[in-house]
Amino acid sequence: MALLSAPRAPKLALPAEIHAALVKTLFGTVGSFVSGIIGGLLVPAVAWARTRDPIFLVCTVVLLSLSMLRLVVFYTYMLKSEQAKHEEAHRWERLYALGAIGFMTGVGLTAAILFHQRHDELTTLYGVVIMMGVAGSVAARNAGRPAIVYGQVIGVCSPLALVLLFEYDSWYWGLAAIIGLVMISVKSTTKALNGILVAALLNGREAAIQRTMFGTALDSMSHGLCMGDGDGAITVVNRRLKEFFRLGETPARMNVGELADMIARAGRLPASRRASFVRIWQEQVDRRTPSTFSEAIDGLTFDFGCEPKASGGFVVLAEDVTAQRLASRKIERMAHFDELTGLPNRMHFHS
Repeated sequence: MALLSAPRAPKLALPAEIHAALVKTLFGTVGSFVSGIIGGLLVPAVAWARTRDPIFLVCTVVLLSLSMLRLVVFYTYMLKSEQAKHEEAHRWERLYALGAIGFMTGVGLTAAILFHQRHDELTTLYGVVIMMGVAGSVAARNAGRPAIVYGQVIGVCSPLALVLLFEYDSWYWGLAAIIGLVMISVKSTTKALNGILVAALLNGREAAIQRTMFGTALDSMSHGLCMGDGDGAITVVNRRLKEFFRLGETPARMNVGELADMIARAGRLPASRRASFVRIWQEQVDRRTPSTFSEAIDGLTFDFGCEPKASGGFVVLAEDVTAQRLASRKIERMAHFDELTGLPNRMHFHS
């Protein structure tokens, strides 16, 4: 019993950028948006054209006014910058909801009046078919913000359902039940689509965060690094490698040979050494075992370590070992020569 009565965990608020992206989906399908407005306007327009009843002229004017409001909101949003859309997402959602729910409620009331007044079958069929059509389409269009869909479906379906329940005999209750099932179906579909949208956006956000962290980690390394795939195409070049060899911006697409040639040219290697350097890079990458080679470039000495990946790609690390090599040579000289006179010491003679 304690488990059954436990309070439900509060729903976590979406990050601001995810909410803004969901609001953006409301304005993302121009064709569907315009088609929905035209379809909704046909209900009172056809009814007035066939019956000349003033009530349908009033409905036409009201829906036309709401359509103009929706179009103004839609195109004003489209003209805004991405930053403004992000910062004012809640405002644009409210404006969209006002027009969308108001419009759909107007369509639903018009269809209910048309059905209640029992005009000719064709006119009634126009109203009911269009009403059900727009009710079914809102789930796909506005799934990013489910509350708007629920408001639209209730507004467009409830008036006719109430007319069927209270104005006709029990045989019409089945039709009201079918409309209720349509509302439940749209709600279920909207919830499922919204879950997919939110999950995709959250996964994309997490992937972007991970890429940023990965890039920061790579750029913070003391070693130069490049990574490539199994075809030899370079996929990652970190900032340190560019700084080592003054590469500047590297092309979006290049292979390992082209990167090695860029390094050799930036280091002003002679043509013969440049060709040898490129060949060695290519040979080391093609090997499926770890390997290391050294090269003097622009007065500095670098160690290049190539590590193959299980996926078929490779990682090359470049380290500036100039200071280490100079220190090693100095230590070796100190071991064999007197530091003051520069003459060979006993160790030199013993060796």
